[in-house]
Parts: sequence; C-alpha cells; structure tokens
Amino acid sequence: TKELLEEKGHIVKIFGSNKKENIISFFSRWFSLKYYYKTKKLIKKFRSDIVHYHCFSRVISPSPILAAKKCYVPVIVTLHDFHMVCPKTWMIYRNKQPCKYGFGWKCVISNCYTLKMGIINFPYHWLKWLKVWLHRIIIKKYVDYFICPSKKLKELMQKTLKIPDDKITYLPNFIEFNENKKIDFNKINSKQFLFIGRISKEKGIDVAIKGINLLFKKEKLRDIKLNIIGDGPELENLRKIVINLKLDENIKFLGRINNKELDQYYQESCAILMPSVCLENIPIVALESMKNKKPIIASNVGG
Repeated sequence: TKELLEEKGHIVKIFGSNKKENIISFFSRWFSLKYYYKTKKLIKKFRSDIVHYHCFSRVISPSPILAAKKCYVPVIVTLHDFHMVCPKTWMIYRNKQPCKYGFGWKCVISNCYTLKMGIINFPYHWLKWLKVWLHRIIIKKYVDYFICPSKKLKELMQKTLKIPDDKITYLPNFIEFNENKKIDFNKINSKQFLFIGRISKEKGIDVAIKGINLLFKKEKLRDIKLNIIGDGPELENLRKIVINLKLDENIKFLGRINNKELDQYYQESCAILMPSVCLENIPIVALESMKNKKPIIASNVGG
C-alpha cells in the first residue's frame, strides 16, 4: 500500500508498535496514553493530511484515532479481522458453528468466546466484552471511513454498529501478480495437499486431518499426502492426533519455510486446504493459491 501511494506522489510515514519496548498493561489494552501522545506528536511533526489506521492491537488500542481527531486530521481504518464484531475475533459460536449474531449481549450471556466456561469466569468475559464495546463507541464516533477486506465483515459492521453506506466500503486484499510466472503442471502430485497458516484451533486443521484419515482408509489412496506449513499453539496437539491415527508418514508438519521452498510445495500440490471453522477475511493464502493456479478446498463459513 505504501509503495502504491508513493507511486502516486504521496508521502507516507509508517508508525507502529515496537515489540522490544512494549509493556502490555491492563490499561493499555483499553486506552494507550503512550500511543495517544506519540501519535499526536508525530502528526504535528509530519503535518499529516490523513491517518490510515490498520489494526487495533492489544498494545496500541484505538487511542491514536482520538489523537488524530484532536489534531483535526481525518481517519481511515482498515479492519483486518472481526474483533470489532466479536470479542474473540473468530466469530465462532459455542457449538463451533459460525456466529450469525455479531456483537451484542449474547457474547456475554452465551459465554461463547472462551474455553473457560462457568460463573467463576464471568468477570473476565464481562470486561472483555466491555472493552470491545468502548472501542466500538470510539470508532463509530471518530472514524471517518472504514475499509473492509471482505463483504461479510462489511455486512456485520453495518448490522451491529449501524455504519452508513457512505462511510464504509468493501476493498479486498490484493497481492502482486507476475503474469510471466510459469507453472510446471508436470510436477503436480494428484494425491498431495497443502495447508499454509497459523496452527491454531480456529483454522480447523484437525478437520483436515480427519478428512485425510477417511481417504487413507481407501486402498487406492494409501499414499495420500498432506503438508502443513506454519506454527502455532496447536502444533503438539495435532502431532499427537496424527500419531494416534498412524498417519505420520502421510501428514508432515514443516514449520516455517522460506519462499523458495514454499513455491516448490505450491508447484507439487494438487490443491490447497483451508478448513477454517472461523470466518476468514480474504486471507492472503487464498490469493497466493489462485496466483499459483491451485484449486482451494475450503470450509463453507464465509469471509
């Protein structure tokens, strides 16, 4: 985005959080005074005409939005996830189905956005819901324009926050495309599949593993393969599932790999798996799969 804007003659200054200097506190998650004053100082120094805010991290909070408005600078926000319509972000209801309600009292009453259930955890649920409620008030009042990468997110923002049509738009993610890139179709293994992404529960990798297990039981598909690229909190649990199913020769966890290796796996795979149980927001993996002329087998969850 920065390069595209600069090509059009705009001057772009990037400002964000630094992991080395961040100390996450209870208060910074709600409203970061540190980044409020930092943003205000930078706007005055840079003499910004517009602020484009990309993510409400747990460190920065929406405080830079108020800093920009204090300096009379318009604010555009690109929503990269569903956090403003779901306290847990993933839009998964307690029955592991996509939530159709969006932000509201059901988030607290249903107790659906944490694995810890019960009365004892109610204060935690309540505070988390209250934080998102506060942030929603801030963005509705002070953001001049919203960009949503998916139609589903735009729909939910308008449904739950009553954002008018003239303040929100759908603009999908995009990637650089090399029209001259050659795809060697002779390298494709018709029984090799690929997953790329974060190894976490909402990505539904266990669903893919169970699917591979069903196919493996068929005599002609004993040599089926699934390569899983990425890392995350569910890695060890999924490894145990694979071992218990005796699929460790068929399903490989490759961790993080470089772009050259990734390109090779794209070339060899017959399809890309996206078994997410959460709503997705036009993931880059889907775009890269299409760029590599690979079909996508995905959950019917929207986003």
